[in-house]
Amino acid sequence: MSVKVELGFTAEAAGVSFFTLDDPELGQLDNPDVFLGGGEIFEDVSEFFIAYNTTRGKSRELGRYDAGQASVSFQNNLRTFDPTFEDSPFFGQIVPRREIRISVDDEVQFLGIVQDWNISYEPGGQSIATCQALDAFSFLSGLELEDDTYPEELTSERISRVLNEINWSGAERDISEGRATVIEQDVSGTGVLSYLQLAARSEPADFFVARSGDITLLPRNIPFSTDGLLFAETSGIPYKTISVIYGSELLYNSVTVSSETGSVTERNQISISSYGERDFSEQTLLSTEAELRDLADFLVTQYAEPEFRFEGLTIDLRAISPSQKESVLGLELGDVVQVEFTPNNIAPAIERFGKVIGITQNFQPGSEEIQIRLQDSLGQLLRLNNAEFGKLDSGNRLGF
Repeated sequence: MSVKVELGFTAEAAGVSFFTLDDPELGQLDNPDVFLGGGEIFEDVSEFFIAYNTTRGKSRELGRYDAGQASVSFQNNLRTFDPTFEDSPFFGQIVPRREIRISVDDEVQFLGIVQDWNISYEPGGQSIATCQALDAFSFLSGLELEDDTYPEELTSERISRVLNEINWSGAERDISEGRATVIEQDVSGTGVLSYLQLAARSEPADFFVARSGDITLLPRNIPFSTDGLLFAETSGIPYKTISVIYGSELLYNSVTVSSETGSVTERNQISISSYGERDFSEQTLLSTEAELRDLADFLVTQYAEPEFRFEGLTIDLRAISPSQKESVLGLELGDVVQVEFTPNNIAPAIERFGKVIGITQNFQPGSEEIQIRLQDSLGQLLRLNNAEFGKLDSGNRLGF
């Protein structure tokens, strides 16, 4: 497989020609070799690449999506990535807060911002430079909102408003229309990332940075589809390892949902009688008591029983076909996949659908693996005429 790693360099260092008025060559706006100035351009440093690891998503279903992380190692025997070595072709460019982009077979897998450069030296002249990077959430976490009062509006409108306030590019976001309404609120001095995450949890919605770098909101009531990838031992994309969970990690039968509007608690007495009371609290920006109650009811219904789910899969990219590799590399957070597993080859097989909530890639010399973390699809929106999500008695809901 072809791994491409690019670093953000200033135009001067990359030897780029700038647009110049009245110049017969540099004055042509449609000249692809002419740079208009400002910002960074990507420089291909793949010839020095050794290995990379990326982690995106969240570790558990009711958690929040954290900043995606990447670690990339480069061969540094000639001090190419030594920031103090003036004879390096990249001198002056090996600094924090520059962009990094990782692609596999021309498919972008990570776009982020360099945080640190770590360089190790060993006897015999061997040296490795390792770049540590985070995605756009790391940029948002350092910002605060200015003095302002936001009107009552949909969650998606609130998130778009915040992104507009910080001048986040409209081309680098994918915000689907929300369903929940959030309160009118003074946001003076509020941290941008934590506030955006709170707005998303009020939906509740999936809110993350896509592998392309786009800030993404997937609200509730998006119907699951059975058209996603099939991971199976024989009839689908084969996997190397699989982990299964059945227990009370996500068992909650007393749920309290709060906002500045008030607080509502919903309980499932049958579950409490069977397993004892297990509490869960969620702080939101919801604007009405009815919406607070709807969310509390949804959560206590979905999490009142122990959960059986496929927690995760490991796929060895070297053991699957080129078309299967392309499909796996195209997976994104929020996608739905199907998993079939026959424990110890003793029938019948266990079949489940799950939503992707985490993706880890580990590319090392001689090893190319992707791990995906899943949440169960039960309790998701009912979809008419669908063999899996159209069953009224299967735990799927009409929405709220």
